[in-house]
Amino acid sequence: MSTDEDRSQVFLRGNEDGPSRLPGAVAQMLARLSEGAVVISSAELEALGWAVADECLGEPQNIASANLQLEEAIRGLLRALGSWKRHYAGSLSELNVLLTAVNALDMRSTGLKSVASSFANSALEDGLAALLDGLDVGPMRGLDRHLPNVREELKTEALKGSYKRLHQIASHLMPEPPPGGWAAIILLWKLDPDKLALVLSKKDDVFFSLFVRLVLREDTADLALRTSLLTFKFIAVDQLEGEYRGGRDSNELRPVLERLLAQVAQTKDWSAWMKELFASPDEKSLLNQVLPLVLARLDEPHWQAVVDAVHLRGMKRSARAVAEVMATFSNEVAAIKANKLWAMFFDRWNEWDYGRGEEYSHLFAPAVCAFDYPVTRYYSQMAAGALAAEEAALATAVEGIERQWFASFTDLVTERNRLLSRLRLVRHGRELSKGASELLPPLPMPSDTYSQVRYRYYDSQY
Repeated sequence: MSTDEDRSQVFLRGNEDGPSRLPGAVAQMLARLSEGAVVISSAELEALGWAVADECLGEPQNIASANLQLEEAIRGLLRALGSWKRHYAGSLSELNVLLTAVNALDMRSTGLKSVASSFANSALEDGLAALLDGLDVGPMRGLDRHLPNVREELKTEALKGSYKRLHQIASHLMPEPPPGGWAAIILLWKLDPDKLALVLSKKDDVFFSLFVRLVLREDTADLALRTSLLTFKFIAVDQLEGEYRGGRDSNELRPVLERLLAQVAQTKDWSAWMKELFASPDEKSLLNQVLPLVLARLDEPHWQAVVDAVHLRGMKRSARAVAEVMATFSNEVAAIKANKLWAMFFDRWNEWDYGRGEEYSHLFAPAVCAFDYPVTRYYSQMAAGALAAEEAALATAVEGIERQWFASFTDLVTERNRLLSRLRLVRHGRELSKGASELLPPLPMPSDTYSQVRYRYYDSQY
């Protein structure tokens, strides 16, 4: 049996009436528990899994006979799970033994998923929750010495409303799956997802959260919608983006991400989320498709968080990404609301003024900025006379740049490029007001050979 479909069929047959038996290693360990043992170590459980796999999945002499024996073993384990009750001190260890053995005979949990609904009973659900609540999940062996304090570090950052470290390493942290834990998560997710969400929130542990993500995969975001744990919701966004990059249909993913963002918008962490997720916008991300739809239903404080999150010294791709988000947003709201957001973008851009006042902020070419589109939309809404006056003032300043005194030629070039950067957006705003369809202005280029040589023009954009 080598495929998911084959293993699923074996579990389905094992869930029907027929001869059953427990694998020898399982029977021995259950006997130990019935004689008074309470705790089974992780090392023993791991050895149990290997022993069960060797006994039931080893190289058979007779394939037909081996398949029947596998079916009987699965049937024995499923019956024991179905009748499990927490009636003595070693009951949770007994449950863990059964789950470890089931997981050893399954393939990517497809078999257990196919029969999970038949185990619906409160005793098993409570036992699964208790087992998971006491589960100690750590980093993959060998990683712990490289990240000795990461658990506490991430929890401290989360309490401060910061997701920077989690954003940096969530995709690279691999939890060590504890024996029995995988099957327990699958079963509880299928039987009572809200109970699993409560366990997740109560534990509030990054490695347990990453373990749950590893097990549930495409169901991670659905669980995130049920839990109050914001760090798990954040991890779920990373999962959704990974699925989108992997080719999953965005029509399936967008509604889930939209609901997640809407939930987070009702918390104090919205600004922190935007600071990590939208600092360097990516036009190829799922977030870029969903954010404008969410923003259209939110208020100005939420908009301000988005405006404040973006790195102004963005590359061309950031300018394109912001343009796409804001163009979609403008189609979702009335013009009067859109104009308020354009003004927010303009105010931050105008105060920044292409790094004026920042140390080492020299410009060796007119700059592309992440706010190119919203600022041009701001200018496009200005009265024609005011816009013409702004354009004329900037053009005059550029023409007269050589008549001013600067401490260095570099300072002269920087000021000229700063003025040209602003003029570029004013002129495109004029074009938009006339009905131009291009979201972004043309990339800045030298007006003639003299300007290119005299002002040492370099294309510093990416």
